[in-house]
Amino acid sequence: MTDVMVLSCSYKSGWLDQRPVPKFSPEKPNVFGIPRHTCRIQDIMTTPNAAHSGTVSIAGDLTVNRLGYGAMRITGDGIWGDPKDPAECKRVLKRLLDLNVNFIDTADAYGPEVSENLIAEALHPYPKGLVIATKGGLTRQGPNEWVPVARAEYLRQCVEMSLRRNELASPESRSH
Repeated sequence: MTDVMVLSCSYKSGWLDQRPVPKFSPEKPNVFGIPRHTCRIQDIMTTPNAAHSGTVSIAGDLTVNRLGYGAMRITGDGIWGDPKDPAECKRVLKRLLDLNVNFIDTADAYGPEVSENLIAEALHPYPKGLVIATKGGLTRQGPNEWVPVARAEYLRQCVEMSLRRNELASPESRSH
C-alpha cells in the first residue's frame, strides 16, 4: 500500500514531484529513488504541506514557507502568451493553497502579464498570509526574448501595473 507521499524539488531543474511511494524504511535512505545529491526538499507526510519545509524571512519582516511556487511556467511556450490549458493552470494555483504554499513568485514579463492575470483570476480575493512577489524591468518582443529596461519611470510603471493586474491597491498590500 502506498499511503506516504514524497514532495521533492531538484536543485538543477526546479521540478516539483508529488507521488505515492512505498512505506518509509529507515534502513533504506534512498527508498524514494531520488539521488540524495539532487534533492533539496524531501518531506515524508500523508498530506503534502509546504509548511513542513520550514520558513524564511524576507527583508527581516516578512516570513514565508521555504517551499513557494514560481509562476513562470503557467504561460505559453517560451514564457509567451496564454497557456494551452488556462483552466488547468488555475486549478494548479488553487491547489497551492491546499498545500499551504504561501509565497508565489511571478513577474510582469511572464506571458507578458499572463502569469499575474491567472493568479488574480484564480486566487483573488487573496487569503490572509498569501504573499505574491513580482518583478519588473524586462520587456518582451517574443518567445524567449528578454530585454532589460532599468529606467526608474519604467520600473515604477511595472510596479503600478502589476498591482492592478494582481488587484492590489498599493505596495503596502503586499501581504494579507
